[in-house]
Amino acid sequence: MKILNGSFSQVKDAISENFATIAYKEVQNSNFGRVLLSGGFFIGSMYVLFAFGWFLSGDFEEPAVPLDVNNEFRDIASSIWYIHAIAIFLIIGFLTSLGYRRKNNIKSYFVINITLTTLTFFFVLYAFKLSQLIVYNFSLRIIYNVIFIATLTFVINKIYRNGMEMVYGTKKKRSLLVEWASANQKMIIGLLVGIWGINAAFGSTNSDFETRMIGAMIDFMPLIVCGISFVLLYMFGNLIRSYYLYKYSEEFRLMFGVEKDSWYGRLISGS
Repeated sequence: MKILNGSFSQVKDAISENFATIAYKEVQNSNFGRVLLSGGFFIGSMYVLFAFGWFLSGDFEEPAVPLDVNNEFRDIASSIWYIHAIAIFLIIGFLTSLGYRRKNNIKSYFVINITLTTLTFFFVLYAFKLSQLIVYNFSLRIIYNVIFIATLTFVINKIYRNGMEMVYGTKKKRSLLVEWASANQKMIIGLLVGIWGINAAFGSTNSDFETRMIGAMIDFMPLIVCGISFVLLYMFGNLIRSYYLYKYSEEFRLMFGVEKDSWYGRLISGS
């Protein structure tokens, strides 16, 4: 694939020192406990989504909001094995990345990006299914299907064009905003979790109000998922950069002047 065949001279300006530093330090600072916690969170989230979908699919008669008993999304990915397959893939991915830790930190980071990008893609697909389950109107679901397919087509095309531009074009570096967000992702995630926690703790307990709010949001949920799908642009951008960082690992190490023990890990093999 042409997008993965760039030379070092073509991609060296696309990998910032900040990106490379995050790559080896993220892995360097990880341990079995952190990987177990992260893996448990992501896998648990997928099972929670499945449980929610299973509840909706089996409770169409008297739900809190009206649902269509003939909803065509009711049987899509309804098997628990859909989630089992994702969970198994995540476990293999996280354990593989952990296995490369301190042997080849950069390769470990590449494996992590493959795992998380794949998870994000399947999360978007499953989230769209759930959002369509609560859309009562058949015609509206058809419209959302068209919008979702168009959005994914645009995102995939944009991913490819961005990758080609990054490797063979002139737009090499990420924007300052993206660089800042990457360097401060833990703070941003913590802030979002805090906002969600405050809302959950002090939100309205009036069930009628909540029902009205849920009902008002239902018709817009698939559009929200369409918006979430744009996260794939960021994820695949990171994946392509981490691929080239791994492919030309030694060249980038020398370019940024990083010691082998920090770059690869203390248990360097074949380096």
